[in-house]
Amino acid sequence: MIPSPNRQAIARESRTPSVPGSLALILMLFVSAAPAKPRPQQSPPERKEVQASLRIADLKARLKELERIKAAYPESGMMASIDRNILAAKVELCETLDEVDVLQRPLLVLGAGFGRLENYYSACDRIFDHRNIDRFDKARVAALVESYFDGYIKAAEDPAVLKDIPEDQRKYVASYTAEMSLFLVRAYLGTARVEKTKDVLESYKRAGGPIDAAFSYYQAESLSLEGKSAAAYEYYFTAAVDNYRDSESKARSLHQKLRGTMDGFDAALDAKRRELPFPVQPFSPASGWSGKAVLVELFTGSECPPCVGADLGFDGLLEAFDRKYLVILEYHLPIPGPDPLMTPASKARQEYYASRGTPTPFFDGEQKFGGGGPRAHAAAKYSEYRGEVEKRVMERPQVALEVQAVRRGGVVAVSYSFDKVLPGSDYNAALVEKEVRYKGGNGIVFHKMVVRDFLNLDPSTKPAELMIDLAKTEAASAKHLADYEKEMSFEFKEKKSSLDPANLAVIFFVQDRTTKKVANAAFAQVR
Repeated sequence: MIPSPNRQAIARESRTPSVPGSLALILMLFVSAAPAKPRPQQSPPERKEVQASLRIADLKARLKELERIKAAYPESGMMASIDRNILAAKVELCETLDEVDVLQRPLLVLGAGFGRLENYYSACDRIFDHRNIDRFDKARVAALVESYFDGYIKAAEDPAVLKDIPEDQRKYVASYTAEMSLFLVRAYLGTARVEKTKDVLESYKRAGGPIDAAFSYYQAESLSLEGKSAAAYEYYFTAAVDNYRDSESKARSLHQKLRGTMDGFDAALDAKRRELPFPVQPFSPASGWSGKAVLVELFTGSECPPCVGADLGFDGLLEAFDRKYLVILEYHLPIPGPDPLMTPASKARQEYYASRGTPTPFFDGEQKFGGGGPRAHAAAKYSEYRGEVEKRVMERPQVALEVQAVRRGGVVAVSYSFDKVLPGSDYNAALVEKEVRYKGGNGIVFHKMVVRDFLNLDPSTKPAELMIDLAKTEAASAKHLADYEKEMSFEFKEKKSSLDPANLAVIFFVQDRTTKKVANAAFAQVR
């Protein structure tokens, strides 16, 4: 949540929590508050072993493998992650709720500051994620979650705990308390305690909890218990925008029940998913704009919860700025899970920047504004990004660029020009798909400006032309996904290596090889 040397590793190696909106908030706060540190050039060798162990279905075998990894790498920087997953496996192996409590309770009082508070969050999370949750006595679950919540409140008010939280970060305690209360809501829903559920949801709002997909879902569940189907439908529909739990199927069911038909549901949901959660004002440059187009790049992932805020912030930039002022490239990476939109180009670009996390934005080759968050934080990210673009777009560019692109059958013919050759610079062209529909685990459905191919150009070549064979681009992406499947012993349910030839664009830009500063960029719709 808040600075902890292994918090990101824990998040990436652990299973998706039962309250994804909360995890997104935790990750956003951690990344935003943590001081910038140099990124490692290579992943530790045990990372792949840990990832493979988490795909072992047999819990006893998984636990044995994790314990082997722990013994084999006693100095691992991933030790917190390994220990977290060992505990998770042991908890999963428990047959009764009492066994779970016996394992977890001694750990609640360990750690300091936000680490202590997070112990209670994780303990509740493991209960609701447990394979036997449907068999556990619901009243006993509620009593145990109440006990953990009470322990959390005492810790959050304990001066000994607060002294280890920097004063400028203590403002997050209230928000985290609100997030913790959603576990109480889940517990009370299981015992059909409507009034208790309503009270906690109201307290959540008063405490400043985000009105996000998680809140909307549990509000809908509460309204359903009261028999208020129409009101519940609206909240389920809101949660479905982020693909939260089974909100979409419940919204569909209520749509049919209330209206007697499914007509209009899919169109309305798509429209809502395209709708930005913040207003956007078109950009108009001040006088003196001299032809600079800012290149903004984002490393993201369809399985990355905190990427939602960054992705939507970038979508806002696309609406606000004409392409002559701003061009965007988005690279998909398998963080924290496999992403069928990843390509050889995204991996190569990741290595070029030595970028290891998502979401990570670069402005004209400079990394800035790390971290993301859920949908509720998209407006803040957009504001950060827009301010940086507005500052850079008024700079005088080092080089003037032009680019055109025409598709002839299965080949995109690119012609480009520049007024000078900048020594020590790379001249690059990226093929992007302007929009790809794919519903990943983080709820984003429409992915924008997805990089499909990336080519280095020789500025001395005459004529200045480039031919992109779309079939070869598709084949390279398909091979990249197949190689990933083989390496990770994984199989994609849906692969996204095919291109929509009517939905392509080319971005041409010049970048200094040493400083990585982008001199200028240009955009061309493929005609």
